[in-house]
Amino acid sequence: MIGAHRKVVEMWLWIEVAMLFGSGILGLGHHYFWIGTPEYWWEIGALFSALEPLPLVAMFIHVLYDWGKMQGEEHAKGQHASVITNKPAFTWFVLNAFGNFLGAGIWGFFHTLPQVNLYTHGTQFTSAHGHLAFFGAYATILVGMMYIAVQGKNGIKVLNNTKSTIWATSMITGGVVGMTVALTIAGYVQVLVSRAQMGATWAGYFDGQAGVWFAQGMDWRLIMGFITFTGFLFLIKDLLSIGKATHHVR
Repeated sequence: MIGAHRKVVEMWLWIEVAMLFGSGILGLGHHYFWIGTPEYWWEIGALFSALEPLPLVAMFIHVLYDWGKMQGEEHAKGQHASVITNKPAFTWFVLNAFGNFLGAGIWGFFHTLPQVNLYTHGTQFTSAHGHLAFFGAYATILVGMMYIAVQGKNGIKVLNNTKSTIWATSMITGGVVGMTVALTIAGYVQVLVSRAQMGATWAGYFDGQAGVWFAQGMDWRLIMGFITFTGFLFLIKDLLSIGKATHHVR
């Protein structure tokens, strides 16, 4: 019974991974049209890019299921300690699931359809999607792996969060999300003025850049960038301080 259940879980995991890679790779096709490739890449890219949120949600549910199952098994044995031995890494892995879903999935879906992409491609909408997608899909998981690496290097049994961990996580995540929102607002102005009203002309481009909302959006992007950088400094401090008695339980 246990073996059959494990096979089902493994099967769904392979399906999720295949959907993730398939939708991610073919989903890039919505960019190809703009570099001179045939128009059918527009439709292929839009279709598979729109499917990206599905495997991301499925993998997140899978992680929660496995974590809950392991935790339940430990409780059944009378061991009430958490099965998570690296809380900073776990936090960043959870952020990876949410950030990937929002950045690559939701913000990507915002402008992946050809009818919308015609107006949004190359605007700050693209930058907003790129900021959050890169952070959610790559940066978060790399930071989590860094915490795991230093835990193993220093022979730490249980790695806990510290004030530096909390500040780093909060400021980096808040800063990136803030930049994404600011760039989305700036992109809205570009789409409304530069593309929809003035037909992607040079005059429309400069009028869109002169808009109040565009200027304010770019100012807030800069502010949020400073917040993100400050959080990065806390992250460096936290990673370098791992190994001290206040940071872990041996």
